[in-house]
Amino acid sequence: MRLAVPLILLILRLPCAAQALDPWTDMQAAREWCDSSPLDRIEGVWEFPEDGVKVLIIKAATAATGYEIRVIEGADGKFEPGDLIGTAEVTTDPVRFAVKMRTRPGGALNALKGWKKCAARLTTGDMALDVAAESRGINWNLLGFLPHFWRVARMRHSDPQAALPHGLVKIYPSYDGNGSSRFNPRYL
Repeated sequence: MRLAVPLILLILRLPCAAQALDPWTDMQAAREWCDSSPLDRIEGVWEFPEDGVKVLIIKAATAATGYEIRVIEGADGKFEPGDLIGTAEVTTDPVRFAVKMRTRPGGALNALKGWKKCAARLTTGDMALDVAAESRGINWNLLGFLPHFWRVARMRHSDPQAALPHGLVKIYPSYDGNGSSRFNPRYL
C-alpha cells in the first residue's frame, strides 16, 4: 500500500513530462518551433533593443486574426519566460497591427491596469516592428499670464532621439534562411 500511492503519482506525472515543450520556454525551443511551423510575416523571435527582452510572436489559438506576444528571455527580470505580454490583431493594412502591450507584471491587482493600446507597423523587409503607444497630455501656455512684452521671447527644445521609432527587431528566422540577419551577416 505504501508503494501504491507514490507509484500512482508517478504514473499521473508521466503524461505531463512526455508532452512537447512550449515554444516560449527557451530560445532553442522557439527556434525549433519557427523551423518546423509555417510562419506569417509577423511571427518569429523578436527583441526589444531598449531592455534586451526577447519575445516570441505566435498565432493565437483563440482568435483567427490574432497573435500572442510571449516572453522567451527577460534581461530585466520583470517578466518570466512564457508570460503573455501582448496581443496583436490584424488590420486592413497588411503591415499594420493593433497591439495591446502589458507594461506591468501580472497579478490580481494589476490584471486590468497596465495594458497599453499601441499601433505597430512592419518595416520594409519585415525586420523591425515600429510600435507607437497612445498618448495623452495637456499643454499649458504659461506665457499667457505674462505681460505682452514677455510673450515675444519663446523657448523651444527639441530632442532628436525622441523622434526615433521604438519597437522590436526580428532576430529569428533570418531574412535569407541561412542563419544571418541584416545586422549580423553570416559570412560563408
